[in-house]
Amino acid sequence: MKLTQTIVDRLRTPGKYNDDHTRGLHLYVTEHSRTWKIHTTHKGTNRALKRTLGRADDYTLIEARRWADAILTANRRGERIEAPSTAPTLQEAVDRFLATRERRGKAERATANHRYRFNKYLGDWLDRPVNKITIEDIEARHEKLSHAPRLADQVFEGLRAVLNQKAVLRFLPSGNPVLGLEFYRVPPKGGRPMTNAADVAVWWRAVSGSCRNDIMRNFLRLQLVTGMRGGALAQTEVAWIDLPGRVIVYPAHVMKARRNWRLPLSNISTDLVDAALLLANARGSKWLFPSDTSKSGHITELHDRELKAQGYVMGHDLRRTFISFAMQTSIPNGLRLYLADHAVEGIQGLYADPVAFHDAAVKAANDVARALTREVLHFH
Repeated sequence: MKLTQTIVDRLRTPGKYNDDHTRGLHLYVTEHSRTWKIHTTHKGTNRALKRTLGRADDYTLIEARRWADAILTANRRGERIEAPSTAPTLQEAVDRFLATRERRGKAERATANHRYRFNKYLGDWLDRPVNKITIEDIEARHEKLSHAPRLADQVFEGLRAVLNQKAVLRFLPSGNPVLGLEFYRVPPKGGRPMTNAADVAVWWRAVSGSCRNDIMRNFLRLQLVTGMRGGALAQTEVAWIDLPGRVIVYPAHVMKARRNWRLPLSNISTDLVDAALLLANARGSKWLFPSDTSKSGHITELHDRELKAQGYVMGHDLRRTFISFAMQTSIPNGLRLYLADHAVEGIQGLYADPVAFHDAAVKAANDVARALTREVLHFH
């Protein structure tokens, strides 16, 4: 079979797949794993030579071929070769990390930011083998960047992820050195959620009375009562909405976690979506929040400038507000995580079907929306 990296990434059907490029290299796919293996005959003994190279999630097709070629070449000389024993350089580990992000469809901007920070702030380390990077080096460089503590943390959060790759971690007998670093843990910019219902009522009146753009008004209020990330909410398509079913089904490509997600609609959310649909349909737009000025066709400026200038909560702080009020309710924590589109922990996250617990999710969304708007007198 003509294997390519794209085919390897997508292969999930159990079976044995032979690589036509490197004779003797096979990809074994089972229900639970995908493994590179070599199966040939040992020249010295004429006995079957079977070697497991590693998981396809840890080694790319090119790496598996290089390793297989080295083993097969040694075999033809009657020798035996073990797994590569030379630690990769930080550059090689970074390249693997970034390539994995790209294959998995992670946010392009975040991947580009990782690449920029590695090159700018760890550029003099890139030629160094990963097992030569010490906690002392890490603490010294982290301290050197202390004038920008959030940046310092981001640089080494990225390095931690690079060194946590299984194909890299095997060369670090003492473990990932970044785990010994004490991060500054500076809160992100903003971080000013509304914390009581009276503040929400004041905000709601300001948005309802002062926001001149009907589309933006609906967007801001819906972001508050759903807790959605603004970028994903702005890309909502009319075709994804099922008002009778009280749900909007978002495809993976617009979500931060790159997985499909069902937004359960509370009573207030349903009314707001219905109002937004009237405006969208009047324009003949496929977007729930259309814009005549953006190239995309949907709104891209995710706040009202005048209200923001007056100090009203906007953007990600609306999501923080939603989550803060969700913590004031008695809904199960698994549903809190789900409503915020965060990974649900444990067996619930692995096996629970969102369709099966949709009614419970709608009830939970109503509980949070009521907590948020209990002092809001007029919704329109």
